Amino acid sequence: MTTAASDPVTPTARPRVVTAGIALWGVSAVLYLGTGLGLLVYHGSLVDYASHHPPSGTKLSPQQLVDAFTVQLRVLEVAFVVLSVLAAVFTYRLWAGRRRARVALTVLGLVDLLFSLLEPSLFTQVGTVIGLVGLLLLYLPKAGAYFAALGRT
Repeated sequence: MTTAASDPVTPTARPRVVTAGIALWGVSAVLYLGTGLGLLVYHGSLVDYASHHPPSGTKLSPQQLVDAFTVQLRVLEVAFVVLSVLAAVFTYRLWAGRRRARVALTVLGLVDLLFSLLEPSLFTQVGTVIGLVGLLLLYLPKAGAYFAALGRT
């Protein structure tokens, strides 16, 4: 049995800018998932390439280089999958009329920006730009009025 307090409250119709922001965040989540899965699928090839093309001037042995690169790839794989899941969850909560999801997506947008600097792939860069544009749309005046009307949810 659901109560009225647990149902999302939508006192006004959702503006198009909010819908567009939600859609852009959904696309961003998919691109981050693609990056994480791409790193996972091509993990062996990337490690092979790194072992055969070490950076100039490195003092690491080939095995140390492979180990360090493997750890870095694992961290990035997990991070991108977690970022995509969080983006999907908060995007859904925003779609359901939860005002706090906008704040969560703001923080996630900053984390996305950090990860796009750490792993500057095409998917990461495009996903970050799309997410930041979606975030910008969520802070336009019409969107602000919509979120203010939602109250504290």
